[in-house]
Amino acid sequence: YVTYWCDQSGKNNHASQGTSANQPIIQKGTKGPGYMLVFNNAQTLNGFSYSVLANTPYTVNIVNRRTASISAGGNGVDNAMIGLYGGNNTDQNLHITYRSDNQAYYGQLYDDISGTISNFTTASTEPIRYGFFMASSSASSGRRLYVYGDPLGTVTVVDTTKTTLLASGSGNLSIGSYTNGPTYYTGELYEI
Repeated sequence: YVTYWCDQSGKNNHASQGTSANQPIIQKGTKGPGYMLVFNNAQTLNGFSYSVLANTPYTVNIVNRRTASISAGGNGVDNAMIGLYGGNNTDQNLHITYRSDNQAYYGQLYDDISGTISNFTTASTEPIRYGFFMASSSASSGRRLYVYGDPLGTVTVVDTTKTTLLASGSGNLSIGSYTNGPTYYTGELYEI
């Protein structure tokens, strides 16, 4: 069981979980080399302070593999890999989720973009996906979502009209859940 996940960037943005029932499990990867964290619709890690990403361009990279559909996971609305609930205003709530069985979703509350991916069928056929989610205040960059490793091919969504960065708020990033709800992730996380 994982109580502490070290940030290897050198910036000391570590994640932790002190409650035993909410700790994900680390095990050898089911696909590919290395290890993964297993989340089963109840586990979450508490990450760095919201203020780290506020008012600055950022990129989030996620390597993951879902192991249940949205309805089977019991989430009903999201299969949330990471989330941050900073209030009820647009651009205060970062969330990177699977909104449905064929939608990769990247949002800051109502300021969202999404891309169509292959539909979830079974855990045994689900691929490892590599996602890149970028926010910029530049009108030439805007908000971007890229998903690699999907059977449909590379998914690219760019919206240059979305240039608002994350607004200041309070709280911490959640790994394996989106605290507005909350909704939890069902699947494997290899890297964030």
